[in-house]
Amino acid sequence: VGETVTYELVITVPQGTADLVLTDVMPDGLAAQSATFVGYNNAPGASSALSAGDTDAVGGITIGAGGDSVTFDFGTVVGPGENDAAAGDSEIVVLVTAFVEDVTAVADGASLQNTATLEVTNPVGGADLQPDVIATENVDVVEPDVTIVKAAPVGANPGEAVPYTITLTNNGTGPAYDMLVADTLSDPFLSLVGGTIAVLLDGNPIAADVTEIAPGFEVADLTLLPGETIEIRFDVL
Repeated sequence: VGETVTYELVITVPQGTADLVLTDVMPDGLAAQSATFVGYNNAPGASSALSAGDTDAVGGITIGAGGDSVTFDFGTVVGPGENDAAAGDSEIVVLVTAFVEDVTAVADGASLQNTATLEVTNPVGGADLQPDVIATENVDVVEPDVTIVKAAPVGANPGEAVPYTITLTNNGTGPAYDMLVADTLSDPFLSLVGGTIAVLLDGNPIAADVTEIAPGFEVADLTLLPGETIEIRFDVL
């Protein structure tokens, strides 16, 4: 959730001449962000509408409303030969990048199925030259499940610095990115001992984006992979 996934779609170009339209339909929870016609593999081919390197900024590649689909209209494509076994096959390669949305359909363990359909028609008259070709691919959803616990000694002497620890643990199946932990130390009788903040990942000190904001602090841009634990240690007076 919150990441992007990139699909590579490879089309085998039939020999001869045909109009080709590829439509990639996104399931609920995936929203297309960008699309690119990478180019041809193997034997050369030609498209009257698109050139290698074209993106959705050109008219032949269209992203649907809300990113629900991507359409590549290649126009009339000339294959590598005509009933010529020696000519081999040509392949068209395209990329589609989609964003994994935080919606009801996207839950830990869910499988999001993307469906691509290729239409092959006669440039003269538009009749189908073959049945539509359909391919699917699944994306399995993973999500973080982060718990946070704050702990300190039960008692302390007056005027003595008290060590606190904030522990974050990711019990989920996916990474947690861009986390921010803030402790405002809202009790008016408590204040942070400056320079005492230490951040540890699985027990090992790490560099962290720490900002002391009196009377408390923030630790930003934390990343926590599944099974990892971060400790934030600091002293308070």
